[in-house]
Amino acid sequence: MKPNARSDTELQVVSPQDVRVGKDVIEILTSGMYVSPLSIYREYIQNSADAIEESGTSQSGRVELTFDHAARSVTIRDNGKGISVENAVDTLLAIGGSRKRGTGARGFRGVGRLSGLAYCGQIEFVTKAKGDARIVSLTWDCRKLRDLVGISSDFDDLRSVMARCVAVKIKPTTASDPGFFEARLRDISRLRSDLLLNEHLIADYLAQVAP
Repeated sequence: MKPNARSDTELQVVSPQDVRVGKDVIEILTSGMYVSPLSIYREYIQNSADAIEESGTSQSGRVELTFDHAARSVTIRDNGKGISVENAVDTLLAIGGSRKRGTGARGFRGVGRLSGLAYCGQIEFVTKAKGDARIVSLTWDCRKLRDLVGISSDFDDLRSVMARCVAVKIKPTTASDPGFFEARLRDISRLRSDLLLNEHLIADYLAQVAP
């Protein structure tokens, strides 16, 4: 190259808008991330244990699993601090955006709540923070999510797919009611030994891995 010759190379700045997160990531974060489907119970209970500890009521903390075999549903409920109305949607739709990293909490990757999406027809997260006069409900249409992930379409961006599969409702309640968080898993898939509704197998598993 001759001295002072102009270079044809151009430098281009990459902006956040140039980065696209594809919808296939959702498979990696759900069924692709866990060895056993039973891991979904560990993830939800870990989140519940963290919420109870953050509320400062560990001594009276409680996590309940309620099974409805006829409806093929399970509800995991804790009496932790809950999530405020202002933060609920942002928190529950954040992917890998947990604020727990570095705090010593059990769940810190911000993806555990997604673990059940691969095994249910619908998942509803319901929560209320102490002092709030409203309850927030965020519902995933898991079937629709899997359909959109499995086909080629104009909605290949993860955020676009999520927006089409999630519904949010807010309803009034009494501010003095305690905080809570529920994960309601509905229309649970039939696996071998009906694994995700087999209370004996679930109890044995949680005895080994639960906080």
